[in-house]
This record gives sequence, structure tokens and C-alpha cells, in this order.
Amino acid sequence: MAAPPPHTAVSLRLTVSSLIIPGRRGCASAVTVTCALSPFPERTRMTTDDLQQQAQLIAESQAKFVITVRNLSHLVDSLIKHQSSFMKYLDTWRELFASSRDLMQEHLELHKEALESLKAVSKALGESTVSTNENTERLEKLIDKVESYFGSGEGLNYEN
Repeated sequence: MAAPPPHTAVSLRLTVSSLIIPGRRGCASAVTVTCALSPFPERTRMTTDDLQQQAQLIAESQAKFVITVRNLSHLVDSLIKHQSSFMKYLDTWRELFASSRDLMQEHLELHKEALESLKAVSKALGESTVSTNENTERLEKLIDKVESYFGSGEGLNYEN
């Protein structure tokens, strides 16, 4: 069923069998309803009081809207400040991590140098031990030769 064009009258006929109508008992009745279909309701004239009341409602609504916009503006400002401080916080941590990384790199270099130094000390200590062992063997041979010429030195008094 197609919708009727605007501002047209439509009649509906309803048959109601259980409708209680004064003066009639238990009989079916037909009721005809006529209505006008319009996209806009029929306008009524407003009084000065109605206009003032509506103006007051609009003013209150605008005031609430302005308050809401201001609150929203303050909220956005505080979010911007929070975001800015959070970015500074993250920058501080990034700088801390960068300086920690640099410090760890310097420690690594120092440890490498210390390792090289310890390798050199270890090599020198090994050579010194070999040299000491050679000298000890030579001294033992010298002592054996001296003892073969002069004796073992038992019974000699070394205290003067």
C-alpha cells in the first residue's frame, strides 16, 4: 500500500464486536475515524509566556552547552599537559638508557684492556717462573760443585 501524499485525509472504518458503548449491549458497532496525514503537525499559536519559556529553555540549553564546551576544553588542555609531561618522562628515561649503554660500553672496553693486561702479566709470570726454575737448577749444580770441593758444610759454625 503506497503512502498517501502529504496533507490528505484518510478514512478508516473499524468494526469492533466487543466494544462497550453506552446504550447498546453486546452488539457490533462500526466506528469511522478520520485523520489528516502531514509531515508536520498542525501548528498552534504561541503566547508571549510560551515564547519566553521557550527562550528561557534555549538560553539554559546554550549555557549548559557552553559549560560543557569549556569543560571539554579544560579536559583537552589537561590531556595535552599530561601528554607533554609523559613525553618528557620518556625522554628522560631514553637519555638514562643511552647514558647507561655508553657507560656499559666504556666498562666493556676497560674489561677488554684489563684482560689483555692480565694475559701479558700471565705470560710474563710464566716466563719468570721458567727463568726462576732454570736459575734454581743452576744454583743447585753450583752448590753441588762447591760441596764437592769443600764438603757439605756440616759442623761449620756460621755464627761469628
